[in-house]
Amino acid sequence: MKIAKKSLITVVVTASVALFAGIAEAATIKFKTIGGDSGSNAARRDNFFRVIFEEGPENVYIDQLILDLSADPDASFNFSRPRRAPQVGNNSDVTDAEFSYSLDGQQLLTLDFADGAFTTGETLMFGMNTNNVGPGFFDPGGDFGLAGVTFDVTLSNGTFGTGTFERQSRRRSVAVANILDPEPVPESSTVLGLFAILGMSGFSLKRLNQ
Repeated sequence: MKIAKKSLITVVVTASVALFAGIAEAATIKFKTIGGDSGSNAARRDNFFRVIFEEGPENVYIDQLILDLSADPDASFNFSRPRRAPQVGNNSDVTDAEFSYSLDGQQLLTLDFADGAFTTGETLMFGMNTNNVGPGFFDPGGDFGLAGVTFDVTLSNGTFGTGTFERQSRRRSVAVANILDPEPVPESSTVLGLFAILGMSGFSLKRLNQ
């Protein structure tokens, strides 16, 4: 009798874990700055900024990305000429037709992506002009880490994360946003299924105790 009861409890616990396993799946978005300068000739450096959607839940995509220069009060975006605005690289998985951008003042750049445009395993490569990030007027990749620049990312299911750039070399910085719980609420069918299993287990344990 004890063996049967123990087996039933094991089944219940295993089923519960299986039902909620999807909740623990992580999402990782990596943002890199690579190069000598984001530059006034950004159209020629169209892979200086690289956003990589390394992993995430199935059928979830990046909805919005915000690059925030405000950690450095002197830093700014400079889109005074068309070639200084975001220019998408030829090797980018996400094309310029799949997102729009807007500026809030001179320090917040927002990229809004079309539904399903930026999915797991894809990379966005682009260039644009910034000034005075870090110690000087020119902005090599490492200056974004020196300045403590941040980015925010929002996924299509409403979850979000933040990453802060860290300097790796004079020409390179990397920021990582880890969303540890990208699916915080299980679907109603999952909850009902769990309740059904727990209810059945309670009934079975009661019979075993009789």
